[in-house]
Amino acid sequence: MKIYLIHGEYSTKSYEKLKEYIAKAKEKNWKVINCGQETGFSLQETLSSTDLFNNKKVYILDSPSKLPKKDIDWININSKGLKGILLLYSNSKIKATIINKFKSIDKKQEFSLPKNIFSFLESFYPKNSVSCINLLHQLLIKEKIEFIFYFLSRHVRDLYWVKTFPSNIPYPSWRVEKLEKQASRFSLPQLKNVINSLSEIDIKSKTSKSKLIDLLDLLIIRKLE
Repeated sequence: MKIYLIHGEYSTKSYEKLKEYIAKAKEKNWKVINCGQETGFSLQETLSSTDLFNNKKVYILDSPSKLPKKDIDWININSKGLKGILLLYSNSKIKATIINKFKSIDKKQEFSLPKNIFSFLESFYPKNSVSCINLLHQLLIKEKIEFIFYFLSRHVRDLYWVKTFPSNIPYPSWRVEKLEKQASRFSLPQLKNVINSLSEIDIKSKTSKSKLIDLLDLLIIRKLE
């Protein structure tokens, strides 16, 4: 059995790659089996099962980092004697310590976020509207506005979170420190206002003819002037 790993923080890209593998498998009339579905069989039973027609199979295993040690050990021992392809998929980056538990991965594909998304997010603070808009439009050359809007919304949520309950935020200390520094540029009412505005923009862009990019430009100009 061949084992492929698809993971990374750029979840839309990693999911596109997963769908690409599935589409190619179906074109070849391979059977696609989702190991995460409630089938009544264990992972070991699913991977070692055979059928009357001896169809080639692709197994999809979501969130491999949650896999019990006994299943990983079983895969390591038995994978060479199994048929088909096992796709390990995660919509976030998997730690190297987890990846290394699998003794034989034939292909690893990590989809990282573009570096300039972080520059844009870190530029989002009062009195910095010009720089923020410039970085936004640089991002738009290669990235979709929906992708950018999603990460901005999540980032502003984190700024509010770190300003109100910093002890509960599940990030490494270096990241919390960066968020705290940026959040200190906002008052709590300002962050609440931005969060409400982002929510309104999301609804408006989906229910009217207003373009998301125009609405986001306007928000940056008004809130970060």
